[in-house]
Amino acid sequence: MTSSGYRKLFISIGVLSALVFLWARTPLNHYQVDLLELDGLQFVPFDGTELLPAGEQGSVHSHCSWDGSATPYLCGVRVVLPRTEEGLPFSFQQVDQVHIEAYVQSTAAEYSGRLELNITSFLNPHFDGVPSHQDTKFHSVRLRNGEFDIPLNRFDVASWWQDQYGISFESADKDFRHVYSLDLVVNDTPLRHPGQYDLTLSALKVDGFLVDIQQLNNWLLTFWLMVGVGSLLSFSWRGHGTLQRMRQAALFDGMTGLLNEQGLRDHMQGLAPEAGGALYVFRLDNAAILEKHFGENVFGQLLVKTKQRLLSVFQSQSITLARISDAEFAMYCPVGKLAREQLLERIFNEGVEMVGVGHLKLDVSASYVVDNAMPKHFDEVLEKCRFVLDQPHDAKTFARAYLSSYDQPLRQKASVEDALRRALADDAFYLVFMPLYDARRNRVVGAEALLRSSSEVLSRLSPEVYIPVAEKANLIQEIDMMVLKKALAALKQISVPDDFVLSINISAQELLDSDFAQRIAASLQVAGVSATSICLEVTETYFVHMDQAKVEVLEQLRAMGCLVSLDDFGTGYTSFAHLQRLSVDEIKIDRSFVNRLDDPKARVVVESMVHIAQALQYKLVAEGVETLEQIEYLRTLGCNYFQGYLISKPTTLEEAVASTLPESDCLYL
Repeated sequence: MTSSGYRKLFISIGVLSALVFLWARTPLNHYQVDLLELDGLQFVPFDGTELLPAGEQGSVHSHCSWDGSATPYLCGVRVVLPRTEEGLPFSFQQVDQVHIEAYVQSTAAEYSGRLELNITSFLNPHFDGVPSHQDTKFHSVRLRNGEFDIPLNRFDVASWWQDQYGISFESADKDFRHVYSLDLVVNDTPLRHPGQYDLTLSALKVDGFLVDIQQLNNWLLTFWLMVGVGSLLSFSWRGHGTLQRMRQAALFDGMTGLLNEQGLRDHMQGLAPEAGGALYVFRLDNAAILEKHFGENVFGQLLVKTKQRLLSVFQSQSITLARISDAEFAMYCPVGKLAREQLLERIFNEGVEMVGVGHLKLDVSASYVVDNAMPKHFDEVLEKCRFVLDQPHDAKTFARAYLSSYDQPLRQKASVEDALRRALADDAFYLVFMPLYDARRNRVVGAEALLRSSSEVLSRLSPEVYIPVAEKANLIQEIDMMVLKKALAALKQISVPDDFVLSINISAQELLDSDFAQRIAASLQVAGVSATSICLEVTETYFVHMDQAKVEVLEQLRAMGCLVSLDDFGTGYTSFAHLQRLSVDEIKIDRSFVNRLDDPKARVVVESMVHIAQALQYKLVAEGVETLEQIEYLRTLGCNYFQGYLISKPTTLEEAVASTLPESDCLYL
């Protein structure tokens, strides 16, 4: 279609939309029903109410008399609406307002002169017979003598009905789809003031639209959005090939030109469902280090040359090669397990000669799964391959097969992932706090927030078990922000010293997100907590592969005022030179070293850690202290901050703040 054709199409659609928009506001779309003129209408007086002969123009009259000695009763009349030809209750779905003209005259001096109008709806539209209060839903509005147009949204579900019959919140929403009757009664329900009451119902109509205007507006908006999107797609497809480029970006890896994970999945779906074969997954264990030291371009060239060698050697076996993540390749072999599997190992072990750099080699862990219906089971097979790579292995075995012995732990991993999703949906997480004790001031100066779950599955597991599962399932960001929100809320609920600092563990994955610092700032602003009151803890093993982008995230956090802590110090491989470049304020000695202070070798290691922290002017915290002797020894080295069961087990934040050493153990060194 030419540009002129598109212009004519848009003009035509615009004119048609305008006509529909105007028609919806004309009498042609008006809906009105005079309920008093419906065939099959019934007028039912309530107990004690006398229904009088009909007046002029179909008005309804009723009379009540109460001397105050008899049991008070409900004074009014019920207008029972007829059912439709299909046998269903009358519907108010097209109704916007109720028009009523009603009057009450009374000799009771104390009567307020107010009426109550109830719309009663069936809870079960197929109910047959005269319903009780338990079978109907009551929507009420109060009015005075006169003529009124009452919007339908003014009617509220009657609170007495909810309370009397124990109606749940979910069942108590407004519902006018299946109307049984309209009840006009004296507002004193039952009567409270002795006297004579005469009620007159002169008019009862409902007004609305055949086509709801709001719904029509939504239809038009949706239609125009579809037209707009369709036009954009058409222009892109015909003029610029944008869709082809989008497809290329969505299904192919930009660095190697190979299929990505979604591209491989789509390729598998294009095969016959019963197609068998073997899926190999290669994990590049040194990918991050190579990319960091030699740059993205050299690393990309290494991957491309490795790809070319694999395709060249196994071309005869019709393999499909894909790069399914930054550090993972996958290879589908339709013939099944490779007969020359040792060639795979040789290709990776021999490495590649890179111009201007030298000889580079990818350190690879490999796994494979053979399946006789690969397209149907692809996601399950891929998960099995990755699960094998996560297990400890013998370095002598290059490509490891999935074994039946992995079934149970894999099912457990799936169960944990499912439990995580349900726990997040049900808010089945809570926090406990481990106090941070300052031996110089002999008081608690901070606390670390620790995640716990009330979920039946997760409550039996340590967070060290299910947090790695959450990271692999891409749930960790949601968990981290949930922990932050709960921790800040807990901090605001109690009074703490001005120098109190709350430590919160964050996943290493968060530092891959350039918006992480902004999300932290927004959460602090909403909670009304100063950034200087927060310390974010990251485990040491993550810092080994720090690059400039991740350092910048840490620097953004520190510029805001947040403290950053290097957790589990001593368990990773951080060098002294690397420590000098880290954007941290605190390092925490891992409990595994504190618990072995009776070992001379462990003492040497701890002493070195203390000296490093002092040299770099880092705050030093010892985790896992359980005895006074440990504190005394570490204090002689210059460590003054401690966490551990000697001070307190994980508890509420209020109790953590109030924690102290046992009186006999207090230190005043």
